[in-house]
Amino acid sequence: MLTKRKIWSSAALVATTMSAVVGCSAGDDTRAPTATGAPAAPAVTDTAQPATGNDFPGGSFEDALEHVFAGEGGEGGLGFSALENQGGRWSFTVPALSGQQLTKALSGNSLRQEAHYAMHLEPSGQYRGWALSWDKAPMAQCPSDEGPNHSIDDGQCWVASEGEIKGTWSVKDDTLCLSPAPEQVSGAQDCVRAALVLNDVVLFGPDGKMIGKGNNLLKGENAARERKES
Repeated sequence: MLTKRKIWSSAALVATTMSAVVGCSAGDDTRAPTATGAPAAPAVTDTAQPATGNDFPGGSFEDALEHVFAGEGGEGGLGFSALENQGGRWSFTVPALSGQQLTKALSGNSLRQEAHYAMHLEPSGQYRGWALSWDKAPMAQCPSDEGPNHSIDDGQCWVASEGEIKGTWSVKDDTLCLSPAPEQVSGAQDCVRAALVLNDVVLFGPDGKMIGKGNNLLKGENAARERKES
């Protein structure tokens, strides 16, 4: 089923009785950027510390990525802190990704949100893909409630048109930066923070609010080439 156009509004990160808090360490913003700007490749800096066995909640970041690419993200608590009672409220935290983690997760791989966009983030610092624009249309153009290029929402017919998206990407000050910044991906925000939540990459704007919903993180380029028609 297609997700309606309303997804671009901010939403809660985890809709459970627990709360999930996306954060970063106090020193994150002082870390050197992992890329100095597009179109240079977003490579990890030479001074970055090697990953260790406990550099990510529940295990290592490499283990977390392997589980994500296998469709098993979050297995064994990867990516989440232990559940703690804070002032009578049980909660856990999901840390924002560092610049090094962002580069490792994204370089050479793809982000995809079905019925909205897909993009391949090339190691060269370029990104390419497609995005759908949804517009109001006469009801005659919606032969059913849902389809690959149409959807009925609250009695209104919407139809989709596909366009190419391309530009440059980089990692700077622990944020993913896109130029130009597609509305469908980052809500037109030039630079966004990210967290790895189960099998998704969740993006956050400068105000700390979640942008849309989770984005599938997929290994390689093929996932961004064509969109499904059903």
